[in-house]
Amino acid sequence: MVDRRTWSIRKAHGWAVNLGATEDEVTVLATLQGGDDILDYAEALLARTGIPMLQPWISRDVQSFAETNKMENWMSGGDRRSVAVYKPEDHIPFEEYLHKLSDNCQTHQVYVATKYPIAVQDAIQALPTRRKGRYTIESKKRCVAFKFKVGLDFIINNWSVHRPNCRQRYDETVATVAELMVLAQASILVGDLSTNSGRLARFIRSTPAVSTAVINGKGRPTTSRSTVVLGDESKSRHVYYLSVSAAAFYHDPAIIDVNRADQTNEGTKPPGRCLISSRGSDGIGHQLEAKLSCIATAAALAEFGVQYVHFPLASADHGLKPHELAAVEDAFALNRFGSLDPATLHVAKREPLPNVGWCQGTSWFDDIESKACRQEPKTVYLADNCWDFFYCNILPKAKYQEGIVDALQNLAIEGHSWRGDDSRLVIAVHIRQTDGRKYPISFFESVVLGLKSVEPDARIIVHSDEEIEQSTFPAGVEFMDNEESTGITDVLKDFIRADVLVASLSSLSYAAGLSRVGRPVISGIDPSRLGLMSLPGWYMVEAGSKHETDLNFYRAIVTEALAWKQKASAGKTERRHGEIVRH
Repeated sequence: MVDRRTWSIRKAHGWAVNLGATEDEVTVLATLQGGDDILDYAEALLARTGIPMLQPWISRDVQSFAETNKMENWMSGGDRRSVAVYKPEDHIPFEEYLHKLSDNCQTHQVYVATKYPIAVQDAIQALPTRRKGRYTIESKKRCVAFKFKVGLDFIINNWSVHRPNCRQRYDETVATVAELMVLAQASILVGDLSTNSGRLARFIRSTPAVSTAVINGKGRPTTSRSTVVLGDESKSRHVYYLSVSAAAFYHDPAIIDVNRADQTNEGTKPPGRCLISSRGSDGIGHQLEAKLSCIATAAALAEFGVQYVHFPLASADHGLKPHELAAVEDAFALNRFGSLDPATLHVAKREPLPNVGWCQGTSWFDDIESKACRQEPKTVYLADNCWDFFYCNILPKAKYQEGIVDALQNLAIEGHSWRGDDSRLVIAVHIRQTDGRKYPISFFESVVLGLKSVEPDARIIVHSDEEIEQSTFPAGVEFMDNEESTGITDVLKDFIRADVLVASLSSLSYAAGLSRVGRPVISGIDPSRLGLMSLPGWYMVEAGSKHETDLNFYRAIVTEALAWKQKASAGKTERRHGEIVRH
C-alpha cells in the first residue's frame, strides 16, 4: 500500500474502488506520499464501509449485554452529552481526562473504560460534588459537570483457582466487544489510545477528509470524529502498530547492545538507560527461568530504556561441564545480548526483590515509568531474577502483558536451535519428585492416558529425577534415565522439541515452556506462577479436576499441537503477535 511504484498504485486504486471510494478519493490515495498518511487514509476508507462486522449471533449477544448494562446511550452516538473516556493506564490523573471536556458547558454523561475500576471510583469520589449526583472539577466554567458510569471489571472471578470454561471466556469477549463499541460510537472519545483497543477505536472513528483540502495540502488526509488523544498520538495510529518494546526486541540490535550509542530520531530526546541482568547459583532450570524472565521484562520496558545484558550461566547444583553450559547458552541464544563485563560496567544490587508471585510486595520496577531509567548508563542492576515484574505482568489485564508475551514468542520462534523431526506427535513428560512443589504421579498418569487415547500413535517420552513405577502408564511409553545421567541438554532438547510438553511444577519445565510459547504445555496449578495460565498454549489443570480425565480437553490440545507441527514441517513458523490466548 505504501509502495509508490506504478503497479502498486494500480493495486491501491483497485482496492479503493472496491471499497466504494469516490473518484476524487481514489486520486487522493494514489497521490499521497507519506507512509503514515497513506495508511491513515486507507484505514479511514475501510472504516467507512462498516468492515469488519460481527457475526450475527455475536452482534446479538453484544446488544443484549449493552442493554442489560445500560450502555446503549453511548453506543448510539446521537447524544452530544454522552462521552467515553478510555483509561488503560494508572499514571495519568483521572482529572486530566475530564479537563479535556471543560470547555463544554453542560453535564457530561461519562462512560469510563479502564483496567483500574477501583482506582477510578476512588478518583471520582474525591471530586467536588453538586446536587443530583453530579461531580465537577476546578474549571473557569462553573456550568461543567459530570455523571459517571465506570466500566465493568471483566476479569473472571477466581480465574486463577478455577479454570474458566468456554462460556465464561465467551462472556468476557462479548463484554470486551461491547465496551469497544462504546469507545467507537460515543459522541466524544477522550483517552490514551496507544493500546490495541484504543487504536482499533480510533480506526473505527476515522473518516476521510475533504478531498479538495487534502489535494491542496490543507490539513491531514483523515479526521477522527470528536476524538481527543492523551499521551503520544503517534502510538495511536494504525491498528497494525508494533509496540516500542516489541520493535526494539525484534528489529533494533542497538537497543540491546550496551556497547553502542543510543540511536534516536533527530529532534527527540533519548531516553535514559537502565541495564538489568540475572545471576543465580541454583539449578540450571532456576537460572534459565530467571534469565528468560529478565529478557522478557527488558523487552516489555524497552521504551523506558530498560535493557538486558547477559551474565553467563553458572555450573550450580548440576555440576555441568563448560561445553554443556555453552550448548544451553547457544540453544536459548543468550549470546545475542551484550555481556556483563565487570571491567567496563559497575554492578549494583537490584532491590527490593519480593518473592515470586507476591505482587503486593514493593519492587524495584514499581516506579520504572517515573524513573524513566535516569540511571548511570554504565551501572548494571543485578538480581537473581525478574519474577517480581514478569509473573505479575503476565496476569490477565496487566499493563505490560502483551509486551512480555511478544518477547517470549520471539524467543520461542527464533531463539533456540533445537527442532524436532519425528513424523509422529511427540509428547514429553517431566515428572519432578524431589521438589517441594511436586504433583501426584496419578496426575501425570491421567494426562498421558488422555493424550494417548486421543492419539494412539504418539511417541511419549518421560523424564524424571527419580525412579517411577512404569506399570501404571500406558504401554509404549519411553522412560529415560534420570536427568543427571541423561544430561541436562538432552532433557531440554526433548522438552523443547516435543509437540506437547507435560510440565512439572519445576523451573526446568518452566524454562522449556517459556521458550516454546504458543505450542501446547500442560502443567499443574502453581500458586506462585498463576500468570502462566494466560500465555498462548499454556494449560493449567488442577489435580483431581474433571479436565484430568476429559477426552475433549485432550482432543483440543492434540488438534492444536498437530496444527503447529504441520506448519513447522511446511517451514512456516508462526508468531501470534500481540495476541493473548487464555486457557
